[in-house]
Amino acid sequence: MAAKQLKKSKNELNSPAVRPVNWRIKADMPTLFANQVLLVRNKYEMHLIFGQSVLGVNTPISGQTENEEQPLEAISIAKIFLSPEIMRQTLKLLNEQMKLHDEEEKKHGSK
Repeated sequence: MAAKQLKKSKNELNSPAVRPVNWRIKADMPTLFANQVLLVRNKYEMHLIFGQSVLGVNTPISGQTENEEQPLEAISIAKIFLSPEIMRQTLKLLNEQMKLHDEEEKKHGSK
C-alpha cells in the first residue's frame, strides 16, 4: 500500500519543530493486532503499551456468561515510548485522521 502524503497547516509548515520525513517502511515488518492499550507516563515520556486481551471484549467463553467484575487478562505485544511533544503531535494527527475517516463514512453511509 502506498503511503499517503498528509496536508500540513500553515502553522505546521512554519514551525521549526516540523520537518519532512522520508519513511522507508520495511516489507517484512511484523503487523500486530491490539485490542488493549495501556498508557503510563512520567515527567519525560509517555509509554504506550499495546496488548491483546485473552478473550475479546464482551466475548464470553463458550457455555459461560461473561463476568464483568472479573478483569480481562491482556498480553503485551509492543511498547513505544514517546516524548510529551511527540505525543501531542501524534494525538493531533490521530484526531485529524479520525475526523476525516468519520466524514468519509458519513458521506458513503458506511456507519
